[in-house]
Amino acid sequence: MNGKGKVRMQALTEIMRKHKTIIIFASISVCCFAAAVYLYTLWWVPNQKMREINWWERASKEEMRRVSHQVLKFPIGNHHDAFIALEKIGNATSVPILIKALKWQDLPDKDGFVVCTTDHCLSALRSLTGVDQGMSFQAWKEWWKDIGSKKPSEAFYPRALKQPTRIEK
Repeated sequence: MNGKGKVRMQALTEIMRKHKTIIIFASISVCCFAAAVYLYTLWWVPNQKMREINWWERASKEEMRRVSHQVLKFPIGNHHDAFIALEKIGNATSVPILIKALKWQDLPDKDGFVVCTTDHCLSALRSLTGVDQGMSFQAWKEWWKDIGSKKPSEAFYPRALKQPTRIEK
């Protein structure tokens, strides 16, 4: 490096040393802003859409499915309405998302009572798959890994089940 290059490098180093706090603050601010945009776009907006009755009336099935999937990618949000929607309009891409969301749902209490959101998740899974793996996230996860993921996408569609069938391993 020639003399001018060294002088410039030293000057830049000195500026960075003097303004280290400002540089750190700016970096943190940029990261916080990026995180806020991410959460706003991928969590807040889909959840707000599901709260608006007008959106449900004008959205296509594909958009309802996409937004429901997005809501279920986070452990908090409007899971209740997303589960109800996917029970009626879900498809093969919905099943692994529903299984993952089941992990965040409450198990039955000591008297066997289940929160309605958990019941809606299980109803959606039973409706789309035509099987019943019970209330266990682990059972559904294993079923998906061993059996469900190997089925053609046409095998997953909303159906009304009176008595779900249990697939034994």
